Amino acid sequence: MPKSARIWQAISLLLAVALAAVLIAMHQHIATSHNTTGTLPTVNSLSDAPTLVLSPAARRTQERYSL
Repeated sequence: MPKSARIWQAISLLLAVALAAVLIAMHQHIATSHNTTGTLPTVNSLSDAPTLVLSPAARRTQERYSL
């Protein structure tokens, strides 16, 4: 087998292992951050959610229908 093919195989294996590690880490983070009530989190319950930027019309609609 040519040397370049082995290099590409090694790079592909490394990328696959890195992808698997990232997916496992994300799964663990999501599993630990879920509420125990079994409901999906809302925007208001996410403490680390960025502030949503709304247009003035969308902001008025959101304020009108928010509790």
